Amino acid sequence: MPCPSVVTHADGSLVSEELPAAVQWTLAYSAADFSSPTIAAGPVATAAQKRLSCRNSAGSSTCLIWGLNNTTISSGVLATVSLPINHTSDSSSQLQLTRSSAANSSGAPLGTSTVGGTVTIEPGLSRFTCVPVSFAAPASSSCFIVLTAAASAGGATITLGSTSTSAATVPTSVTLPQGSQMGTFNVTGGTATASEPVMLTASYLGVSQVLWLNSESSDSAADQRSESHRCSCENLGEDRRNELSEPRRGPPR
Repeated sequence: MPCPSVVTHADGSLVSEELPAAVQWTLAYSAADFSSPTIAAGPVATAAQKRLSCRNSAGSSTCLIWGLNNTTISSGVLATVSLPINHTSDSSSQLQLTRSSAANSSGAPLGTSTVGGTVTIEPGLSRFTCVPVSFAAPASSSCFIVLTAAASAGGATITLGSTSTSAATVPTSVTLPQGSQMGTFNVTGGTATASEPVMLTASYLGVSQVLWLNSESSDSAADQRSESHRCSCENLGEDRRNELSEPRRGPPR
């Protein structure tokens, strides 16, 4: 007589011939592509008043759905998994479900099988830099945004923001066309009345990176240039006086 079976899919869904009261499995993933996952009990586990316990290690998570009752778990979403993406250039990554087991309401084992899957990885933000980091109007700063991989079909639109648009103005967004990995934009100095730190934000696919710039007033920048010129002249004059005060020696006899 064949054993009743339970099938667990990589998307967290559960299909069974006989409803289980407890299920265990191991999720294997690429530690190079993803960091430690967040796993939560799904609707059918919660409805059966079950708990979720997981033990995580680099590249795998072993989880058990269990409860202090013999209530069976209906077919449906058993658990949900969120995998934070690392800075990877991979466009896809394999997920595997292994070491699965299940038991019915009497504690008898049920035959189990698992089905893995493939996750499509969209390019993410890798670097966000601007040069120079200190400037004053009418000067500007050139900024560069780099993705972890080339933009996919449809391109990648990165949303930009500034904590002080009066001191540093940025475009609302910059779009990288398909196949491009780097985009550029300019930050324009505004009407800062004094040296003012400004935080720029680049956001894409729910991830943000920040960069601090220093927007100076035009008067402050001019004063700094004047002071620098005055110091250079003083140093030149000092060198000239030293040259004149140095006694001249004639040729050796």
